[in-house]
Amino acid sequence: MTDGPINANPRMLSLIGDIYDTTFDQALWNDTLKRLTDYAGAQSCGLVTQSATEGLLVSHNVGCDPQYLRTYIDQYWQFDPTQAIRLCDVGRIHRTEDWISFEDIRTSLFYQEWARPSAWWMPRSCCSTIPPTASPISA
Repeated sequence: MTDGPINANPRMLSLIGDIYDTTFDQALWNDTLKRLTDYAGAQSCGLVTQSATEGLLVSHNVGCDPQYLRTYIDQYWQFDPTQAIRLCDVGRIHRTEDWISFEDIRTSLFYQEWARPSAWWMPRSCCSTIPPTASPISA
């Protein structure tokens, strides 16, 4: 787990402020996700929530190919190694490597059939959990 202090800088603090601002105006999500993608040096980013009543929902995304997003929602989400975050402590930030090695990801069905063909590259992922009673938008 990532327990050390975050080396904050003005750009990151501004991004954190933007994320909090989305709780008041959900229309800000796409611009905020674009800034997050740029900050992380990633090619795509999405806000994914899952609940027992609504299932899997990708409410906002940038840089995601609609075809691969649809196949993720319809089939491959269940093989995504980041699904293991549901077993982790609520309110903490976790790295994918906390529960599965990158080599195991690369040999997985999820990577071989979905991530690699979609050009989705996952050297590192960072996820956070929120309490089930909290709004996913306010996390």
